[in-house]
Amino acid sequence: LYHVKSALDEGGSVERIHEVSRIDPWFLHQLKELSDFERTLPALPLDAEFADHTGAAVTLKKYFTGDKPLLLAFVFFECTSLCSPLLKGLGDPIGDLPWTPGKEFDVVVISFDPLDTPAKAAALRSDALVNCRRADATGYQFLTGTEASISKVTSALGFAFEWIVSRRE
Repeated sequence: LYHVKSALDEGGSVERIHEVSRIDPWFLHQLKELSDFERTLPALPLDAEFADHTGAAVTLKKYFTGDKPLLLAFVFFECTSLCSPLLKGLGDPIGDLPWTPGKEFDVVVISFDPLDTPAKAAALRSDALVNCRRADATGYQFLTGTEASISKVTSALGFAFEWIVSRRE
């Protein structure tokens, strides 16, 4: 698929790729739409600094290597209304995949609450690994950051969030 996507990125037509590969044109059109969409995304600030679940300082560049897909999710670690079900909903299908985070793809979960800590990240990561039925997954990361680093990344991706005082989330 990497070579098919490269051909589409370089301007190859769906029809020509179908002739050569015999891949279903419907599937090729889906890949083309994904490739076109990818070009419209803003540049992600890979220099944004965070702390991983161990407290180590990291930048997003560590995870966006380009050698495998990456699933990026933004959550409040203490949120019970939407974020907790999102994390559980993320773990169930990951557990059903024949692929393992860290090998065929990576998962990066970023808290958009600057008060969240690496200790909270470690606890949630541990729960997530149990939920997705993985004893260890080096490619399953939970990050915390400062208000500035969180804002830098969420703004670049057009991700908006709001603190609801009455629900403390």
